[in-house]
Amino acid sequence: MWVEKKEQDFYFPCETRPRLVVFDKGHHVFKLLRFPKSQQELIYQLQHDNDLLGRMRAARELAGYKNDETINALQQAVNSADHRAVRMAAAVSLGEIGQEEARQILLDAYQNSQDTHVRRACVWAIGNGKKVDDGIVNFLREVIANDPSYFVGAAAVRALGTDALAGMTSAQISSFTTGQVKALTTNQVASLDSGDLNALTSDDFAVFSTAQAAALTSAQIDTMTTDDLAALGAANVRMFSTASVAVLDSAQFNALTTAQFAALTTAQAGAITSAQTATMASDDLQALTTANVKVLGTDALHGMTSAQMVAFTTAQVKALTSAVGSASRAARAGSYATRCEVKRDEVPRSVSSLQAT
Repeated sequence: MWVEKKEQDFYFPCETRPRLVVFDKGHHVFKLLRFPKSQQELIYQLQHDNDLLGRMRAARELAGYKNDETINALQQAVNSADHRAVRMAAAVSLGEIGQEEARQILLDAYQNSQDTHVRRACVWAIGNGKKVDDGIVNFLREVIANDPSYFVGAAAVRALGTDALAGMTSAQISSFTTGQVKALTTNQVASLDSGDLNALTSDDFAVFSTAQAAALTSAQIDTMTTDDLAALGAANVRMFSTASVAVLDSAQFNALTTAQFAALTTAQAGAITSAQTATMASDDLQALTTANVKVLGTDALHGMTSAQMVAFTTAQVKALTSAVGSASRAARAGSYATRCEVKRDEVPRSVSSLQAT
């Protein structure tokens, strides 16, 4: 039988009402399917359909029927279904139902399951339920501390709200695995106070995503250790706001790696202060792109020593001619040119003409 039109009706004579109707068994057709079924039909499909995807779909759609009969069917599925995918689907639906009985079934299923996938689904369903009280928060913290699976622990971290995370001690946060740190949401990262943030290790910061790095506030970055800053990937430093770059003290600023300096945006380079440039290493200076050198402020240039000026490459010096060549900067550029000891044959004519005699 073929579907030949955009909309088409089919009729099948039956002596009695069918207990199970399956459309596209095995889900071979790419489609968006809406196939409303009664509670009794879905329970029967969950328990008797020999197609795995059909049983999974039935388990998920039962979330729309919040009564004892549905909860009992899902309890049976989460505890004894023959495939973990069905048990996981049943767990998620129990979490969406959100009643106290459903939550207790999930807690019991978590404790009794040896399958990490099922435990992960139970944790996610419990943490994302409609009612998350102190008992659930304590349960999630226990999972973070004690479950041997990285995936289960990460699910528990994500399920913790920002308020619950804020209630954890620095010692508890320091016990997070790198996998659990990777699971922190951007809101959770932004909610960490300085003590909690510094409870994380350099290895933890090394696994930060760009989204997590972008969530760091200037106040948080201001308290980061030099080792932690250096551990962030170059792409992560690139996510700092200009205000975050500006708050770095000289020790923090110079803890950044050459790769991190090379990744700075022009907006970030424009925020660099004279106190920061005063102690920059030659390799770090040379790592700045010509576009970034071009936007360095006059104060940042004046904070540099003659030895630092010499470290600039020819391309960077050419970029500096534009940086100091405007009429509004001419007077201050003269003091820069006086200290610049770049070889005359490397200096563009427009810069040579600024040298004081």
